[in-house]
Amino acid sequence: MTAVAGALGDETNNGGDPCESLLDWLPDRLTEVYEDAGSRYFVDVWAARDEYFGVMRDRSAANVKHFLSRHQRDELSELEKVDALRLLEMQRHSLLMFASCGWFFEQISRPEGTQIWRYASRAIELAGDVAGVDLEKQFLELLAFA
Repeated sequence: MTAVAGALGDETNNGGDPCESLLDWLPDRLTEVYEDAGSRYFVDVWAARDEYFGVMRDRSAANVKHFLSRHQRDELSELEKVDALRLLEMQRHSLLMFASCGWFFEQISRPEGTQIWRYASRAIELAGDVAGVDLEKQFLELLAFA
């Protein structure tokens, strides 16, 4: 068993690509962060995530306010609104890690692969900033095997 397989669990690696296993591990951790922290802000975290794409198309203050009024659990302070939106950005970056262009790279250092890692890095950063969850250290340890 490789070190990555041991860290990620046999069922996720099966002797396969360590990069792929790592990109399976990270979204699972980010989902846990999102559900836990997001439940403080949103009535339904997944409905909020799905409808957030409308905010991405129109980031006007009025549209953001309307979006939050539909999805917030309780009245949010300004700081809570920022954190709620940052959680949604974390989810967006988690989804972007699976952009098809990123899965056709032969070298991790090629532009396509590099972009996938940028999305991952931003999602990790937001998880730490908003929820205080540090995924970076373990992610880097696992990435060293990629």
